[in-house]
Amino acid sequence: MSQNQDLTAKTVEALACAGTALERLEQYHQVKEAQDASLQAHAPTVAQTLIASGLFESHEKDNLERALTQPETTLELFRKGAVHHAQVVSELMGSQQAPQHTGGNASGIGTVVDASGNVHKNGTTKQAAYGAVPGDVNHPYAGARTSELTESDKVWYRQVLGYVPGEGG
Repeated sequence: MSQNQDLTAKTVEALACAGTALERLEQYHQVKEAQDASLQAHAPTVAQTLIASGLFESHEKDNLERALTQPETTLELFRKGAVHHAQVVSELMGSQQAPQHTGGNASGIGTVVDASGNVHKNGTTKQAAYGAVPGDVNHPYAGARTSELTESDKVWYRQVLGYVPGEGG
């Protein structure tokens, strides 16, 4: 009798798990369908913008719309647009050659080759962009720990205690 109850309980539990899995699968499909519908709805507008900006020819519109509904090809289009943008900016700035990405993977991001062939990786020197004193509003790390009283500490002391310890007042 005990084995029948265990088997029944396990069967009910397995059916409940299967039901939950099917519900989650249905939710996933609903989200995916909504994303696909959004891509379909936005593709013509984006294609027209890309054509109007001169990145693509008008006879490529149908292929462009199909490509924009697929994330992989959309990323490739984005990459091509970025290269075109870099070339235009380079021409406007008067340089002979647009900065080129030297790597084939994400580790090469920020690596550029200038017109003379020199390779630069995220600049040549590292230095703090703002004040080096924690608590300074221009310090590059918000919320950096310090043993000094910050301005917000002083405000808190004035509001709660009526004075700031160590300021003599």
